[in-house]
Amino acid sequence: PQGRACVLLPSKVLLNSTSNRFQLQWLQSVTLEKVIQLADYRFILFKNAICPSIIARFTATPPDHATHLVDYETPKVRRIDLREGIIPIAPRDRKRIPLRELLHGAREKKAPIIWKQHLWGTPRDGKFLQLLFEMPTLGDSVDVLSKLKKNKSSRSKRWVVGQGFKPYKQGDKTPDRSLVPLDWQLDELFVSPKDIKGKFFPQPSECISLGDQLAKKNYYLDRLYSKPPADLFFPPFILINQGFTICSFFDYPVRFQDALQSIAGPPEDEDLLLFLACYLRSKLARYFLFHTAANWGTERDKVHLDELLRLPFPLPGSEDAVEDAEEIVKTIAGKAQRLKKKIEQKFTVKAEDNPLFLGNTSEVSALWRQEAVDSLQAEVEPLIYRYFDLIDQEIFLIEDTVEVFIKSATPPGLDSCIPTLEVIHKNNISVYRDGLEAYAATLADTLNSWALQAGSPVRVSPLGGVDIEKGLARVTLQQTDEPLSFRMEGLSGGLSEALAQLQNTIKQPAGRLDYLRGIIWFDNTNIHFIKPYTLEYWTRTAALNDAAETYASIAKARQAARRSSFGR
Repeated sequence: PQGRACVLLPSKVLLNSTSNRFQLQWLQSVTLEKVIQLADYRFILFKNAICPSIIARFTATPPDHATHLVDYETPKVRRIDLREGIIPIAPRDRKRIPLRELLHGAREKKAPIIWKQHLWGTPRDGKFLQLLFEMPTLGDSVDVLSKLKKNKSSRSKRWVVGQGFKPYKQGDKTPDRSLVPLDWQLDELFVSPKDIKGKFFPQPSECISLGDQLAKKNYYLDRLYSKPPADLFFPPFILINQGFTICSFFDYPVRFQDALQSIAGPPEDEDLLLFLACYLRSKLARYFLFHTAANWGTERDKVHLDELLRLPFPLPGSEDAVEDAEEIVKTIAGKAQRLKKKIEQKFTVKAEDNPLFLGNTSEVSALWRQEAVDSLQAEVEPLIYRYFDLIDQEIFLIEDTVEVFIKSATPPGLDSCIPTLEVIHKNNISVYRDGLEAYAATLADTLNSWALQAGSPVRVSPLGGVDIEKGLARVTLQQTDEPLSFRMEGLSGGLSEALAQLQNTIKQPAGRLDYLRGIIWFDNTNIHFIKPYTLEYWTRTAALNDAAETYASIAKARQAARRSSFGR
């Protein structure tokens, strides 16, 4: 009864949507002490791994549901010599999850989301995600055809979503059900994921005929394995794939197979579906799905339909929508419509008018098209932020996740490009080209805004520097009468040496794990932040979390001082 068990398991034991029932029973019958999530090391520790893994340590005694905390450690890949067998764990990768939260999540069939959002998410991400979860979802507006069929229900929502048709290959074994007669015309347009990959507005000339597709693959020409309702194939509709790497808008009918799924609506909703298409391609959508979808950032870049339908999506005119939501939808749809017309014009131009943009195989046309779509997305991102009424701090969390953390997740090798491991003063992320400045400004601005809200006259100004030889960076907040802009300041050799020694001293080796620690040093009216000089420690996301930790420490110290004074 007093023994401990330690097991190596696939990550899907905790992350799969089907695991809620198991988790509810297991977490009540044993005391889960610690979980080490090794997803980021999937290709580093186990060269030919087919799925990521976790290490779970537990005892056989039932836990205290009200007070027990589960240690959840999520180490990220670092460029170290793995022959030593040591995995370093940064402070931000050490979390404690209340057992009561996991049990409640399992009862609500949401335990996998809790584990997933703690993989890359910080405390500030957790608060923001909670806000997003409280909004109406895309699923509130969409009927899922497969569920309607299973429950023998009728449509009740604005739009419908479902997979394309399933053909049946000639010569295959006898099907397990009767094939459906095909009454479509074989000259109707057909698209595959390959045909529309990277294309926001695919053109009819880029499609092939349904008959050619069926004949090419040796499928029956007069029958199908499954045939979805016509609604899915008629405009306006959006086509997406399971990997969430394709999101295309169609204003003409086209057939497609079950590798693609359509979100379709009535003609009067064309603007709203155009807005949705832009939103599905947005940084906000990618942020939300990266932190909540089981496979993205752990196993493969895949988003299941039920995960997609969890996206926050308040409709214009609803109580959760901003006042100018309808205007924002029209503005974004208008920009998208103008680009769609430009693309259509490029595909119908005559050779004598412009030979550079002939046909869908032109490299010049493809390059122009991608740049035009990227430009449109850049234009609408601020409007999407406005639609969801986001503040600067929330936008920082989104953009750091998209530009830094997603690109760093599950690297295939130690020599891969890993943005989090780039040094802060030499990186390729545009917002961090000025080194420590973005972190320092966010940290100081956040603390100053909180002090202003609290009615405090105290203000801070940042300065900092990098010691390349020691691999350390420092940002110091000085108390000033008025906030001043960040300025660089060199680190003295003696201070750097002392800080490097302190960093090594406060490491906490534990077997094959090495618990790294950052330093927040309160020095009279100055506060020093000393950490390794890689980007992961100096993002705006890190600044927001450091600001919250600092503010809480100051409040706690003041509270203790008041209690001490009262005691005397």
